[in-house]
Amino acid sequence: MGDARYYARVEFRTAKAAEQAYAPVRSFLARMAQADDAYQENRPHGEAEARAAYAKLEQEFPDVWEMLKLKPPTEKTNEHGWPWGSLNFLAGQLDSPTHEYCDFEMDVVGRELRFSGTVWHNAEWEPLMRAMKHFGAIKAGYASDEYVDVDMYGEVGLAAIR
Repeated sequence: MGDARYYARVEFRTAKAAEQAYAPVRSFLARMAQADDAYQENRPHGEAEARAAYAKLEQEFPDVWEMLKLKPPTEKTNEHGWPWGSLNFLAGQLDSPTHEYCDFEMDVVGRELRFSGTVWHNAEWEPLMRAMKHFGAIKAGYASDEYVDVDMYGEVGLAAIR
């Protein structure tokens, strides 16, 4: 599987608010990494086993499920035809840059919290960007260096969090 460097910019109303969000955001990213590890360790193929594994993950990591608003699919397969049984619908949504191998960086720059790391090249950080509202963010955005020549954070646009 391919990897890519992802960059996130998260804007707050004040620099102090960005500083105060640093530790809670970092903790949440670490929780995402724990959830991702648990997910990767148990990806059963049968639908019944997968539903049980999903329920266990949701029970073990309710904070991650709530913040990312993760929901199981309503169909037996997703748009790619992947079966419910492989739990592939979670792929990319739990990718956290805080894993030891991700070369994680996080800084406060003015009113922004910026973080980056190397994750799966198809990681989907929209749910993570929306979750930043919980920490007081007003805008957030991310970009991957897989398709764009990301000059650190220069190519990352910010959008209001809805």
